[in-house]
Amino acid sequence: MKIGWATDIHLDFVEPKRFNTFTNQVNDAGIDHLLISGDLAVADILRDRFQKLASTLNSDITFVLGNHDFYGSSFAEVGKNVPKWAAEAGLNYGHQQVTRLTKKTCLVGLNGWADGTAGVGKRSNIELNDFYHIEDFKKLSVTQRFKKLRELGEENAAKTRELLIRALETDAPNILFLTHVPPFVEAAWHKGKPSNPDWAPHFSTPLVGEVLLEFANAEPSREFMVLCGHCHGEGRYQPLPNLRVHTGGAEYERPVLQGFIDDLK
Repeated sequence: MKIGWATDIHLDFVEPKRFNTFTNQVNDAGIDHLLISGDLAVADILRDRFQKLASTLNSDITFVLGNHDFYGSSFAEVGKNVPKWAAEAGLNYGHQQVTRLTKKTCLVGLNGWADGTAGVGKRSNIELNDFYHIEDFKKLSVTQRFKKLRELGEENAAKTRELLIRALETDAPNILFLTHVPPFVEAAWHKGKPSNPDWAPHFSTPLVGEVLLEFANAEPSREFMVLCGHCHGEGRYQPLPNLRVHTGGAEYERPVLQGFIDDLK
């Protein structure tokens, strides 16, 4: 099976010609299964873009959501609608799913979210569009925002633990973790360097990273690979011999195929 990966394709910014370039790239590569690690579009056009991807690509598609996918809506509304829209289009919504992708590889999916704990933490003065375009953040003070981010991070860390336990119950030697936000500051790349302390709270989720480190340390015979995006900067980070994080680069209006996954080798 040939598995491809894309991230932060932001189809709300993509004109038809660029969309065709992207889908032709995927189809010409002969991919059997495409993984997308979030930021497909914005909430009010997700359903339409799911249909377009399904009708244009020859491959199966598994995706998780990123922060932009909630723009113009709320966590609850998107959480209610996306499973239905994905099923209608024949796409696989990977959030909180454990799937045997190949004989050797188990896929774990989680939407993910920055947890506000990295860098200078709640002392960061960065104002993301998230805080103005997602209903759950709009009326929150700065203090409340960071409390919310922490809650999301703790929730995702707990979900990561549950999912990895399920994945390790299989005999797959390779665990592929598909998520949106880098689980380590060192994997939150911007212009070839990790995000600086002001931006790091919004571009990494160390609480999830701690769980990944715990499981990779406990299972040295298994290979763990994380596929993520969010930062639009490309880079690789390997905190352990059996744990690698691939962060995909991205540019608005120009979605690309990041590469291929060959049973983590």
